Parts: sequence; C-alpha cells; structure tokens
Amino acid sequence: MRYDLGDEAAMTAWREALGMNKEFAGAEFLPAAPEGLPEGVWDAEAVEVLGRKAWELGVPKEAFAGIVHEFATRSAEAQRAADAAEAERVAAVKAELEGLWGDGYGAHVRSAVSALEMLAKMTGVSGEEVRAVVDDPVIGTNPVMIRLLAQMGAMMQDEPAKGLNRPGGAAAGGKAEAERMMHDPSHPLHEAFMNPNHANHRYADEQYNRLMGF
Repeated sequence: MRYDLGDEAAMTAWREALGMNKEFAGAEFLPAAPEGLPEGVWDAEAVEVLGRKAWELGVPKEAFAGIVHEFATRSAEAQRAADAAEAERVAAVKAELEGLWGDGYGAHVRSAVSALEMLAKMTGVSGEEVRAVVDDPVIGTNPVMIRLLAQMGAMMQDEPAKGLNRPGGAAAGGKAEAERMMHDPSHPLHEAFMNPNHANHRYADEQYNRLMGF
C-alpha cells in the first residue's frame, strides 16, 4: 500500500486500508456541529466542501472531525471574546453619556432617535432603514454621533433646521414650551438652559426668550 495522489488505484487501496468508503458519502463522513457554538461559527456548506477534499486526500473521518471541531472551538472562543469586547465597549459608551447627561440621558437618546426619524421623513427613508442606522455600531453606539444627533433633535423640536423643510410647519412654541424647558429635566434643552456653563446654554437661552416672546 502506498499513498500517491496521482494514482487513483493507490488512493483507493489507501482508503480501504483505513476503513474509508470507496465513494465520498457526506452523511457518513461529515461530523456534526459541536453543541453550544455561537451563531454563525459553524458553516455546514464549508464543512462539506472541506470534507470532500479530505476524503480525496485520504484523511480518515475521525481525523477530519477532530481538525474541524478544534477549528470550530477556537472560532467560537474568538467570537465570544469579540462579543464580550463589543458589549464592554457599548457599556462604556452608555456610561460616558450618562456621566455627561445625568438624569437627562434617556431624553437625549430619544432626541437623537427623533432627529433620525425626522430626517428620514424629510428624505423619504423608510423606518427599516432608520432602524438599520440606529443598530449600526458605527453610528448607533458612537458617542460623538449620538451627541450630535441629540443636539439636532433638540434644535428641530424648536424650529426647523436651516435648509430643511420640516413637515407640518413650525414646531410647537409659546410659554408652555418655555416652562417645560425650565422645569422638565426630560426636555432636551433643560440642562443647557439651567447650566450657564453648558456649551449650548446660549442657544437654549435664545430659544427660551423666543418662546416667551422677549
């Protein structure tokens, strides 16, 4: 018996000596996926392609199963580590924004989402496309982008952004809105209005005076 890929008779004898099937049989040769793998790690189609090649090369199914399972286990470990790192990053972003906004965190996040939804209506973008943007880690968990969108949302609540046509006409105004700005911590401009050192205090003050008719 000899191992010679160029000689099919020799390879047939090699497979027979190792107890392998004379013809490739996927159900017989291919291993099952190990339990507990993260979604997307096990690629059945790729395993079949590799299994067929392993059979052609005279690799016993036990050896092939061991190699594939080891690769899948290592891939699963890498995937879990990547998921954990991403979860830690997202938690750090949330902590950063909570530290910046305090009790107004939820209102500011809603303001950011509102800005996206408003822009989507203006441009004819579908709700699903907006959700895809929100779920995109480059945008949805980027602290700078969230801060920018939150500010845009606050501005668009009070008056149309320059160069954009807001559906439904001008935003709600008047003394009631000004009172909410002053007394309601959930108002997107409350923090900026109440804190003279806030980067947007001047803008918030101007909006308050406009709403009050000063």
